[in-house]
Amino acid sequence: YSYVRENPIYVNKKGASDTKIVRVACSTKETRIELEVEADSRNDGYSIKGTTYIKGNKGGKLHLEGVENITVTPANTYIPWPFMKLRFALIFPALPDNATEFDLIEPSTDWQFKDIKCR
Repeated sequence: YSYVRENPIYVNKKGASDTKIVRVACSTKETRIELEVEADSRNDGYSIKGTTYIKGNKGGKLHLEGVENITVTPANTYIPWPFMKLRFALIFPALPDNATEFDLIEPSTDWQFKDIKCR
């Protein structure tokens, strides 16, 4: 990756109170967002919608291309114990070179991160 930002700054977060972005990595081929979620209770289930996208401040929507360590809805990835953490990655096409921030949106839900600093 040509650019990696640990614990990136984001201004606004909705619907994802137990999830945080821990790394953003950008290359000419992809944008990788690594997130971490902590279970509230035993066997909490998590998934991501296949329609999830990022939208850069210098371009249009870039749709989800892949996931690591989490399932795509309707399947769930379960965390067996309370307070146990799950780290997962969402893979998107590359952001434009001149993008400085972007939004991460899961449509038809209130799960979103806004103004994620990527440069």
